[in-house]
Amino acid sequence: MYKRRALSFLLALTLFFSTFLMCLPMSSLSAAASSDGIVWAPEIQTVYQPQSGGVWYPRMLKLDAENWLISFDTNEGGGNTRVVVVRTEDGGNSWSDPITAVNEVDGNSANGQMLLLPSGDVWLAYRKVVESGGQVHTSLRVKQSSDAGETWGDLPQGSVIVEESAPNFKGVWEPHLELINGEIVVLYADDGPNAVGATNHQNLYMKQWTESGWGERITISDGVAAGSRDGMPVITRMNDGRYMTIFEASDVPGHPFVIKFKISNDGFNWDGPREHLYTPIEGGKKAGAPFVITLSDGGLVAAFQTDENSSNTGDAYTSMHTMVADSNGENWAHKSHTFQVPSTNSANWNSLMVVDSTHIVAATSSNYPVNSIYIRHGYTAMPPATNLVNNGSFESGNILGWRTYGRDFPERIHLVQNENIERSATDNGDYYISLSGISEPRSAYIGQSISKLDDGTYTLTAQMRSSGGQNTCVMEVKDYGGDIRSIACPTTDDWTTVTLDNIPVSSGTATIGFFVTNSSAEQWVDIDQIQFSIPTELTEDVVAPAWPNDSSVSSSNVSQTGLTLNWTSAEDDVAVTQYKVTWQDRNKEAIVSGDTLSLNVTDLQAATNYTFKIDAADEAGNWSEDGPSITVRTSGSSYTPPAQLEQPQPPVVEEEESEAPEEQQEQPPIVFKDVPAGHWAESAIKQAASLNIIKGHPDNFFKPNSPATRAEFMVMLSNAFKWDNEKAPLAFNDSDQIGTWATDAIAQGIQLGIISGYPDASFRPNQKLTRSEMIVLLARALELTINDIEHTSFADDASIPSWSKGAVEALRELGIINGRENNNFASNETATRAEALVIIMRVLNNK
Repeated sequence: MYKRRALSFLLALTLFFSTFLMCLPMSSLSAAASSDGIVWAPEIQTVYQPQSGGVWYPRMLKLDAENWLISFDTNEGGGNTRVVVVRTEDGGNSWSDPITAVNEVDGNSANGQMLLLPSGDVWLAYRKVVESGGQVHTSLRVKQSSDAGETWGDLPQGSVIVEESAPNFKGVWEPHLELINGEIVVLYADDGPNAVGATNHQNLYMKQWTESGWGERITISDGVAAGSRDGMPVITRMNDGRYMTIFEASDVPGHPFVIKFKISNDGFNWDGPREHLYTPIEGGKKAGAPFVITLSDGGLVAAFQTDENSSNTGDAYTSMHTMVADSNGENWAHKSHTFQVPSTNSANWNSLMVVDSTHIVAATSSNYPVNSIYIRHGYTAMPPATNLVNNGSFESGNILGWRTYGRDFPERIHLVQNENIERSATDNGDYYISLSGISEPRSAYIGQSISKLDDGTYTLTAQMRSSGGQNTCVMEVKDYGGDIRSIACPTTDDWTTVTLDNIPVSSGTATIGFFVTNSSAEQWVDIDQIQFSIPTELTEDVVAPAWPNDSSVSSSNVSQTGLTLNWTSAEDDVAVTQYKVTWQDRNKEAIVSGDTLSLNVTDLQAATNYTFKIDAADEAGNWSEDGPSITVRTSGSSYTPPAQLEQPQPPVVEEEESEAPEEQQEQPPIVFKDVPAGHWAESAIKQAASLNIIKGHPDNFFKPNSPATRAEFMVMLSNAFKWDNEKAPLAFNDSDQIGTWATDAIAQGIQLGIISGYPDASFRPNQKLTRSEMIVLLARALELTINDIEHTSFADDASIPSWSKGAVEALRELGIINGRENNNFASNETATRAEALVIIMRVLNNK
C-alpha cells in the first residue's frame, strides 16, 4: 500500500515557491505553444558528458539537414582549456566522440565558433589567453577544416585576427564569424587598453577578411561612449537584407547586464541607435550571453541566459530563455524558459541553429542534471506528439507555467519530491503535485492556458492517483471551441494514465486544469506527466527495437539460488513496451514492462553456470534478436579448505600497474621496503609473495596501508585460488581503466559470479573496497552457504549493512576475521591491502 508522506515536510518548500511566484507577472503563469513562435519538444538530448572537468560555450553549425557540428570548450582530463568538435549524421540523435580543434600548449583557448564557407571549408574562430611576465596576452585566431571538422589546421595566412596585452585580465573576447554579402567578417568584444583605455567599459568591433589577412577594425558599438561593457556580439541577416547584432550591455541601472541590439542596412555601417531587447523585471538580476537567428518566415528568435527565474543571483544560477520578434526586430515578446533548471543550477552559454523552415535547435551547457552539453528541438509549426504543456512534469522544482487561485498554493496544492516509489510513468522524475487539505474553501484548482494553437484534434493525458471519496475530483479541458470536458480522478494507489482524447480545437486556444473539493483531511490526488498534443497518426509498426552498440547486462546479488540482472535500455522508433529475459537454453523466461531494466531471478541451482539473454519488444509485438547476454555462476553450497599449501613457484603475473613479464627463472624472495620486520602483517605478506599471490609495486614497495581496490582484490583472489575457469567478456563502459594485470582475474571473477559491474554499465576497477564488500567477495569465492541473519557478534553490528551480515558472521565463525579494536568490525571503513591479504592467507592456512 502506498504510504503518503505527511504534508508538514513541504511547508518550507511550498512557502518559498509561493513567495517566488507572487513576484512574477500573471502573464508568466500561462503556457505558450505557437504563441511564442516556437514549440519546444519535451525531450532534452545529451550531446556530450565529460568524464571529468567541465564543458561550456556550445556553438552549432549545420552542414546539411542531418549533418551538424557542435564546438565547445572543455578542460576534461586537466590541463589548458581547449576547443573540441562533435558531429552528428542523424539530426542530433547520436554524436561522435570529441575531436580536438584547438589545443594551445602555452595558454587556454575558448569561445570557439564556426562558419561554413561556400567552398565547403569550415572556419573556427577562438580566443587564446596566455599569462606571462605579469601580463595577460589575449588574441583571437582562426583554425580551418577542409574535411567537415575531422581535422583542423592554421590558415595559410591570417590565422591571428587581433591581439592585446594588459597587466590584468583585459583584452579581446568572444569572436563570431559571419558572411555579410559574401564577405567573411568577425565580430568581437574588446576591453583592452588600446580600445577603452583605463575605463572599465568594453567596445564591440568587427573585421573583414581579405586575401592578405584581416582588415582594419570597424566599430559596431562604442561602449565607452555609452558608459557600458558591451559584450558577446552575435549577428543575423534579416529577411529584408539588413543585419542585426545582439549583445549584452551594462548601461541599465540596477542590472549587471541586459540585452540590446543594433541594426545595419549593409552590415558594415553601425551608426544606428542602441535598441532595447530585454531587461529582467527584478532589480539586481541580469540577462547576458545572447544569440540570434532568423526564421524562414522572417521572424527573429533571440536566446539569452538570465537568473530571473532563480531564487539565487549570478551567472551560476542563470538559465536559457528565448524571445521572438517580427521581421523588423520590433515587439520582442513571449519569453520562453527553454532549459528549465532548479534554482541552484545553471544552463548557459547558449546558441541557436536553423535546421529548416519549421525546425530549429537550441544548445546549452548545463550542470543539471549532470555537467553536459544538451540540445532541444523547437518547431515553428506544431508536429504530432509534441507536448505543449509548460512544466508538465514539474521537474523545474516549481509550478512555473501554472495558474492557481488565492491560497490554493501552497495550502491545498503541494509540490512533492518523489518518494522513491515505483512509478508507472514513462519519466521517473523527481517531482509531482498533490492536491489535498481541507482548509477553507476545501477546493483547489491548478491549470494553464495554451494559446495560438493550430486547429486540429488534440489529446490531454496525465499520470494520476487518488484516495477517492472527494466531492469533486476531475481533469478538464475548456476554451477550445466546445463544451467543457472532464474525466474523474482514478481511485488507486498506483500511477494511472488518464486521457481526454478527440478534443477538437477551433478557437486557437485551450485551457487545461485539475479541480478537487475535499471533504476529509485524508483525501488527496497526485498529478504528474501532463501532456497536451496532437496525437501521431497510426501507421503499421514493423520495425523491432534496436540495441545500441554499448548495450550491456550485468549481474549482482548472486547467491546459491538467485541473482539480480540489470541491463541498459533498447531503442525503438515508437517505444519499447516490454523486455524478455531467457535462460536455460531459452526454456525459462520472464517478461517485464518497458520501463523496467532489472529482474530478480530465483529458483536457480547452486554452483551452476547460467546464460541470460535480454530481448526487447514494442507495442506491435516486434521482438529484437540482438540483445545483450551474460553468463553467471551461482554460489556453491559448501567450502572445504585446502589440505596443504602449494610450494612456491616462480612469479609469472604482475599484480599492479605494469604489464605481465615473460616466463622467468626462480627468483629470490621479495623483500618489500615498506614492510619492516615486526610489521603485524609481515608473515602473511612474505608468504603471499613466495606463493606468487602478490608482486607488489615497482622498486619493491607493497604499500600495506593503502586502500585495496576492486581490481587488486580480484587479482589476489585469482592468484590465491588459482582460477583457471573461462573468462567473461569485459563490456563495461570503463573497461579501458582496467589494467592488463587485472583483466584476466576480473573476467574470471565475473564468470564465477563472485563480482559484477554496476547498473550504469561500469566496473570501477579503482574504487576502494569497504571491509563489508571485501568479506562478501571472499565468501562468494569460498562458495560459503550464507544465511540471512539480523545480527552479528560484533559490537558495531548496527552499522554493518544487512546485505553483508551473513557473510561477515560466517567468516567470523571460521576464524578468518576477528574485527578491530573493542570487537568492532568497522564495516564501512576502507580495507587496506595488508588486511585483504591477511584474510586470504588465513583461508589458505586453514586457521
